Amino acid sequence: MVMGSLVNRALGPADRGVYAEMQTWVTLFSVLFGFSIDSAIYHSGNRQLYVSDDKSRFITILLTTIFYACIGLIMFSAFMYLFPGYLSEKARGYLLFMNLLLFCMMLALSLTVFLQSLGNIYYAGFISIAQNVIVAVVIVYSYFSNNLSLDNAFAALIVSQVISIIMLAVYFGRSGFFSGVFSRAISIQLLKNGLTLHVATIATFAYTKVNQLIVMKYSGAAEAGIFSVALNLAFASMIIPGVLQTVLYSRIIQTEDTFKITIKSMKYNFFGWGAVVMLLVIGAEPIIMLYAGVAFRGSVNTFRVLMIAAWFLSMSALPAPFFVKSGVFRLMSLSAVLLGVISIGANYFLV
Repeated sequence: MVMGSLVNRALGPADRGVYAEMQTWVTLFSVLFGFSIDSAIYHSGNRQLYVSDDKSRFITILLTTIFYACIGLIMFSAFMYLFPGYLSEKARGYLLFMNLLLFCMMLALSLTVFLQSLGNIYYAGFISIAQNVIVAVVIVYSYFSNNLSLDNAFAALIVSQVISIIMLAVYFGRSGFFSGVFSRAISIQLLKNGLTLHVATIATFAYTKVNQLIVMKYSGAAEAGIFSVALNLAFASMIIPGVLQTVLYSRIIQTEDTFKITIKSMKYNFFGWGAVVMLLVIGAEPIIMLYAGVAFRGSVNTFRVLMIAAWFLSMSALPAPFFVKSGVFRLMSLSAVLLGVISIGANYFLV
């Protein structure tokens, strides 16, 4: 939150829009060519369905993710070369930075999810805290030395992912996981399970993030920046249900009382998180002023609408661990595709 506030104030609406545009394109290609490996990793941790050596599973996940990431790099570079008009002129100058972030993001995500699938959410939380503290120091120093530019802000995203990868590598190295052997069978299983859910993953990204690209395309960088501030703040506030979902993944993978736990969590989330959402809606204007400054006053009403959406979005996200463990992917895909079509259609006609 602190880092986002300083970045918003330093960049202003226009550069904040380009910053959001680059993040969105990188995330889009990481989603497209990640083949939902994160969900497949969680599913493969279900001891009731699969029995495999964790060290071999780790090596297989590591090499498979690197392969996916390389495909993502090639396809993203090709896309920028063949269709340069889809990105703003300023964003096109950051191809190297975006490719580096794409690779690091995909690798860090897979390794973090694998760590959580082992039930080690405490070290995963420690990594998150450590990387945020280090990046916060860099951002704060750059801001108060009047050196927080678009270059530095985007470089901070890469540094954050690199820190995560290093800390994960140290943990897995000390635990002897690098002694595992690549398994072709596990790799195929990851791809098969991931592809089953991949349509839902893409659709989910479409109805939560692709609207930033639509605003950028038709309304310009400044409006995209204003919208992005509201969207990012809404998603940042979802750390509360997000933590609950992370804990659910680790708990559900390791236990059998999955349905009961899921229903109870959804009840607590509906009333508890709903109360927080109402407070944020009421206090939207001072929150936006504190988070981004007067230049982003246009984000206030958008933030209010997005917080109501965030309330219901969290309710739909909480059953995901149960469905992923059970392998019930078709229903998830169908609902996500429906929401994606509605979202893209509404954005296209309303923007």
